[in-house]
Amino acid sequence: MRTLALILFLAISACTTVVRAQQPEIIASCDVRNVYVGDTFTYKVEVIDASTTPTIHFPSTRNFSIVNGPMQSSRYSINNGVQSSTRGVSYVVVALEAGKLTIPPAQVIIKNKSYQSNAVSIEVLPQPGSTTGAQSAQSKSPTQKNNRPDQSSRTPQKASPELMVRAEPNVTHVVVGEPVTITYKLFTQVRVYNYGIDKLPDAVGFWAEEIEQKTQPQLKPEIVEGVNYQSAVLKEVVYYPTRSGELTIEPLRINFEVQTRKQRTNNFFNDPFFDDVFARTQKVLFTDAVKLRVDDVPKPTPANYTGAVGQFQLAARLDTNVVSVNDAVGFNLTLQGTGNFKTLNLPELKLPDDIDMFKPEKEEKINLVNAAYRGYKRMTYLLVPRKAGDIIIPPIELVYYDSQQKRYRTTKTVPIQLIIQPVSSDQPLVTSGYTRKEVALMNRDLRFIKLQSDPFVRIGGNILHKSWYWLVFVAGTIFIIGTVFYEQRENKIETNQALSRRLKAFRNAQQLIKLATKAGSDEKQVYFYLSQALVGYIGDSLNLPEKSLVTEALAEAVKMRTNNEKLVNELHALLIRLDRGRFAPGADESSTPDLIRHATHTIQQLSREIK
Repeated sequence: MRTLALILFLAISACTTVVRAQQPEIIASCDVRNVYVGDTFTYKVEVIDASTTPTIHFPSTRNFSIVNGPMQSSRYSINNGVQSSTRGVSYVVVALEAGKLTIPPAQVIIKNKSYQSNAVSIEVLPQPGSTTGAQSAQSKSPTQKNNRPDQSSRTPQKASPELMVRAEPNVTHVVVGEPVTITYKLFTQVRVYNYGIDKLPDAVGFWAEEIEQKTQPQLKPEIVEGVNYQSAVLKEVVYYPTRSGELTIEPLRINFEVQTRKQRTNNFFNDPFFDDVFARTQKVLFTDAVKLRVDDVPKPTPANYTGAVGQFQLAARLDTNVVSVNDAVGFNLTLQGTGNFKTLNLPELKLPDDIDMFKPEKEEKINLVNAAYRGYKRMTYLLVPRKAGDIIIPPIELVYYDSQQKRYRTTKTVPIQLIIQPVSSDQPLVTSGYTRKEVALMNRDLRFIKLQSDPFVRIGGNILHKSWYWLVFVAGTIFIIGTVFYEQRENKIETNQALSRRLKAFRNAQQLIKLATKAGSDEKQVYFYLSQALVGYIGDSLNLPEKSLVTEALAEAVKMRTNNEKLVNELHALLIRLDRGRFAPGADESSTPDLIRHATHTIQQLSREIK
């Protein structure tokens, strides 16, 4: 009886061990419990005793953003003869909002099975002197008067951030085509080792051009709201609005490596004489969004107005004013001044039909000077008159909107006279081809000594008449062309992140819907996977940044790409239902099969509408 009980105990223990081995242990953690807005910390997900390398996805959240990662790690240990392994992924994350926040569970896929880690709570404190915790160092832009920033009166605050960045536009009210220069400035009270800007902010409705900085940013003292700072210009960008309305240039994200003081413990060996009391810390700051009012040019617009904004001068000249028939003459048309040169075309030259005009050579020299485009554009035409006589090249004009004087102006060339002299009778007319004498001499040329060729004798079968030759030729041609197109397509996908995301969007959504179907009665899992499928499909199809993957932003992005108002409303309602089901279980009474079918149908409709 004792033997039977022992055998039964060992069998139960073995089964328990097998079950535990099949269920890996997943732990998510942070290296700190509280941080300031804009400070970075390490978020780590570890999988213990996984049979294969797991795939770990950072959870979708708008309160945090990835600065660096993923970084993989693994370690093995043997304890009392038992071998264990731990595989993990870590991210350097920045906190974007203040409050007691929670990082949702991370999704872990092992052998096509999906698991979830634990949620991690962290307290994010607002930066000193910050009125809101939405973004680190998002200080208000200087008050603006008469369309220009007012750098004078400022009200001192009780506390000010040690590090902040600002976006300062030179004007806030312009017309379409008028440039706006935004200066991105750093204000610091700490030592900055390094900084980096990944990309320019999103600016829908603008055409942007960076002003090249030939030297490193130089620090200079500046007082902001009664507080002493060291300031430096990090970047200057010229934005040309292409449409009217209340337009917004999104915040610019800047990564910093700054000097911070270490938190020291009361330890005998922590002598500052032997230990460095400072450390290097990564910080991520955001500027404020810049809102601009862009008006259309005043009405009524002249009939021949083509969109030029600035100050311009048009000039034209001929290489010579007297030519003979069939002689070539050069005509130069030059536009110089200041304005939106990049989007401007020169007026067309119109001449009589008896003057041949060849495609012009284009030349331009345009530079950014004092945050404005200055230079010239020139076109050189080659004219060949075919008929004698005197002609007048009429004035060529350009209508532009003078942004300084706030009115339309016209610049035009002066009329130019061209005298075309006839060809004298004793002057031979140069034409292409051979003269009659040259044609007669060809029969006595060495190349034409032997006028008759010997007959050809066939020495073998004609391979062109063989069917296998054409089969091999066609198959080889198709293979080579297919290989070239395939390589080009793969290279295009590898180098184009937006295209890669768009091509994989539908497949990733289908995989998540399958996981939702397998989840069955686990409603929370079903809502999670369906939400990930919809959000991921829209984000990948439209190449949206991670911070835009929220319900309102997704619905607005889809609305801009389709005229199907009903689909947009259904999508918005479905996203709200999924969020409610994830965070308030039981609030939605819909059955999971109907919800899965609804989500699948919505994604299929989106795939047809979004191109």
